[in-house]
Amino acid sequence: MNTHSHESVSKPQGGLVVSAKTFGVCLSLIAIALIALFVFKVPVNTLLLGGVLLACPLLHFWMMRDGEHGRTMKDGEHKH
Repeated sequence: MNTHSHESVSKPQGGLVVSAKTFGVCLSLIAIALIALFVFKVPVNTLLLGGVLLACPLLHFWMMRDGEHGRTMKDGEHKH
């Protein structure tokens, strides 16, 4: 049997994987997409293309939200 240690995986405080703010933003984006689809009759392929184009900058902001990356790069320190 193969057992792996997941010591490097840590949960945020409170045990939540997604913060309430992030969850609210995701729900808002879904609501906007549904409104565009059903109210304004925007084609699905246009919504998908827009989602793909927005995914990169949105994920970048989400990943860099805690500021750890910029601080570590300035100080020249590496977290282990």
